[in-house]
Amino acid sequence: MIKAIKFELRKNIKSKKNKLLCLGFIIYVIVFSISLVYKEKEYDKNQHTVCEYNLIEYGSIIGYNTMLLKDVDDSSELYKKIQKESNFYQSQHSSDMIINHVFSKKIKGHKSLLEDEVNFTKALKIKYASMKEAYENGVIDAEYLEERGLSINQVERDIEYIDNLLQSKTSIIINPYTLNGANFLKNFFTGSNLIIILIFILLFTIDSYALELREDSYKTLYTSPIKRKSILLSKILASYTLVCFILLMVLAIAFVVVSLIFGWGKLLYPLSVNEGVTNLNPIITNMNQGFIQLYKLIIVDFVNFMVLVLFVIVFSTSLSVRTNSEMLSFGVLLTIIMLSYITHSIDAFMNANRLFNPIYYIFYEDLMSSQLKVNHSYGILLQLLLSTLIIVITTFKFKNKDLVGIRGE
Repeated sequence: MIKAIKFELRKNIKSKKNKLLCLGFIIYVIVFSISLVYKEKEYDKNQHTVCEYNLIEYGSIIGYNTMLLKDVDDSSELYKKIQKESNFYQSQHSSDMIINHVFSKKIKGHKSLLEDEVNFTKALKIKYASMKEAYENGVIDAEYLEERGLSINQVERDIEYIDNLLQSKTSIIINPYTLNGANFLKNFFTGSNLIIILIFILLFTIDSYALELREDSYKTLYTSPIKRKSILLSKILASYTLVCFILLMVLAIAFVVVSLIFGWGKLLYPLSVNEGVTNLNPIITNMNQGFIQLYKLIIVDFVNFMVLVLFVIVFSTSLSVRTNSEMLSFGVLLTIIMLSYITHSIDAFMNANRLFNPIYYIFYEDLMSSQLKVNHSYGILLQLLLSTLIIVITTFKFKNKDLVGIRGE
């Protein structure tokens, strides 16, 4: 078994295709890091534009309401209603003035100071608290919040989250794309990015079996005294070991280089997640808010991804054994991955996906916010269970496969 694993490792390492893919992965990580700089600037510009628009809108409403109040009896219900509306928009205007000031400085190339971050955090707290009060008083409705991508539950969670930050004397991260070590790793483990990484891994491992048939080099291996079961497991373990090593080394080097140039970032920064994420319940039964430090979240994401990688390698190897075609196997798996990505935000597919589709657990943002009503640990259990089942079935198929005029043991 050990000899078989060493043989597969040497074969994978010497492969020109794998060397090119490894180089391509390194280039991709470099490009990804550079893209964060672009995303950071775009985020600042977009937020500045939104604030500018809001300030104009709030100013117009406040001015119009001021004119109305002059012609309304100050003891009437209408006066009180208009006054409440004016107070709400005045509060929103004052908050957005502070928020816009910070984004305006960042656009001009100034680094945000600690004072700016503290003021930004407090202004955001006032903004959300004002929204909650206005919603409860009937000044705004659910439609107003939906237009801003919010709900009253989300507003309440944001208030609780900001309170937690203020109590721990931590200022909010103004721009999630700011290039530093912590943000590099956090943004790396996002669904769209990991889909691309999965495709790299698929290309890296898809030919571990079919290539020998195509190059007619399988006869020596399959007439050796090594058992078929050991051959199959060695292919899976060698591919998984090499992929894990490459991922870990490239990410570790990239993290250190980015951190030395741009800073380490806030690795201890508390992030808002569902309480079920922190206590590892497979099924989430409540919507209570919990908090997890950024470095712990990165570790959880990395472990989840490594288990998913194992499933993909097992599945791709099994398809190759059954089809004798690396292209067909690649096409089937690529289709499953892309369908998972396309349907992950469609409610009609969400329930089926979250319970039966292991690829679906690559969308860690949904898991952390409890949108799936299941924890990442459920995804790990599902992937390990399916991987074990696939290995058992494929081993039976592989042992009975006639490759060189004989069947395996």
